[in-house]
Amino acid sequence: MPFNPKPKPTRESRKLKPKRMTSVCVECGSWWRGGASEETHKLDCTKSLPVIVKRERKTERQMVCEALDDICRKITTWRDGVMCVIHGNGCGQQSQWGHVIPQNASSFLVYNLSNSFRQSDTCNLLHRSVQLPYYSWYEGKFGRLALKMLKEAWLNQPKGGLSTVELWELLERYVVMYQSRNQYAVHDLQELVQAGYYGDIIREAWVKEGRI
Repeated sequence: MPFNPKPKPTRESRKLKPKRMTSVCVECGSWWRGGASEETHKLDCTKSLPVIVKRERKTERQMVCEALDDICRKITTWRDGVMCVIHGNGCGQQSQWGHVIPQNASSFLVYNLSNSFRQSDTCNLLHRSVQLPYYSWYEGKFGRLALKMLKEAWLNQPKGGLSTVELWELLERYVVMYQSRNQYAVHDLQELVQAGYYGDIIREAWVKEGRI
């Protein structure tokens, strides 16, 4: 039987090949396979927050995490408003989304606002391995009980972190918080803690201490 090699794809056939893309709307949480041509939103979505497009096939969990990454960066940038919460604007070259308990140490606390703050690129790199300065700042600002409860949440975290359903619920909550942010004075720490902008761990610690 003669050998018939498979013909090489032409430039036109390559163009017809579907792109491997996955998208998610940060505001309404809709996600879909493909780009703008397949875009789908919930009826009440105002499209005031971005659509994140990844040029590869991603899972539902990966896409809700992409959306949470974006909204957490937006909330912490509005809330902290500085290059670095520890050293202010005199530190580093770039403001980044940092974590008291590093991301690689706790998937459970990655999106908890009690664990998320703006840091400079310099401090963010340092505190992946040297946490004491970050702990000292945290205790000084929020109190010993808040730091203790954060560490306990880390040590007692459930295996696998938050479920995908819980991540979607957290995204919905954070979007509402972000869209409502102008109702609050960003300099009023007590008000922001009570409203949840510093996360549930700090708020619970301050309730126990009678600070709110």
